[in-house]
Amino acid sequence: MVTLKDVAEKAEVSIATVSSVINDSRPVAKETREKVLQVIEEMNYRPNSVAQALKSGKTKRILYIVPSITNLVFAQFINEVQHALTKQGYDLILLNNEARSDLTKSYLSIIRPSNIDGVIMTQTRTCGRIIADKCRDEGIPFVVLFEPNIFEDTSMVITDEEQGMAEAVKHLISYGHEKIGFVMVKDSRNQAKRYQGFLNALEENNIQFNENYLIECSDHDERDAYAHIKSYVEQQGLDFTALICCNDFLSHGAIKVFRELQIKIPEKISIIGYDDSIAQYIYPPLTSVSLPKKKLAETSVKMLLSNIKNGNAENKVIKYPQRLVVRSSTYINKDL
Repeated sequence: MVTLKDVAEKAEVSIATVSSVINDSRPVAKETREKVLQVIEEMNYRPNSVAQALKSGKTKRILYIVPSITNLVFAQFINEVQHALTKQGYDLILLNNEARSDLTKSYLSIIRPSNIDGVIMTQTRTCGRIIADKCRDEGIPFVVLFEPNIFEDTSMVITDEEQGMAEAVKHLISYGHEKIGFVMVKDSRNQAKRYQGFLNALEENNIQFNENYLIECSDHDERDAYAHIKSYVEQQGLDFTALICCNDFLSHGAIKVFRELQIKIPEKISIIGYDDSIAQYIYPPLTSVSLPKKKLAETSVKMLLSNIKNGNAENKVIKYPQRLVVRSSTYINKDL
């Protein structure tokens, strides 16, 4: 088993310096801190959490609560949050509440100072409120990652949905598209924000949206999208020349439909996805609005650990821009 002494010897510093980096107990030069953290990661060193908790009153454990572990976007967030926590000497406890209030309530017993030091959550409004109330009752700092529509007055790290959608619309317009379809999940609060951003972007470019071009799905996966989009095309035909889908999996369902109906992508229909989770693995490679997942995760961890250290400091909201990654699924409309 790797010891504190092993880390100190490899990093060529004292044991006291390694301890200071792990516990953040005194200032350490930036270069030295980074070197120690790198050695800790390379050697896969894990501090004795029981001894640390007894000495400092901290567990060095952070709870991350997500609504799904099968959705690839959340899986990517989990991976980035875990890496960011490990670099700071913290362990991750993962909880999937399936966006269900009953499950959320049954899991609340874990949110105690004796179990965890803080909470990161990516949640729906109802479950988020339940978790936040419990954190406040127990005096446990928490940060909202990615989902801003839970409540006000809390620390959040989010992305600019309207800006991301504006990038997608601007790209299609620059390629000559004005008849643009839109695919979203009917009851998704987050996708409703993206839809509003889409409408705003069209209006800013003096384009009237045809409401017949809106396709509403029941679920977030490609199978549901395939069924709804195929039904739409069979009943109404294909009048629009481009399509924006509110996540990559919905886009995947659309691509399956068009391939089956021998509608060429991107020559006959350009497609843009959202979240850039599987875009590069789809054929043709999908143009998609990318979320800065690594930056979001790292900032959330940094914000939470700062709040833990400083006793739940002033709430902050940090918003990052999204970025359109252009691939082969969009094409200049030569008919215009």
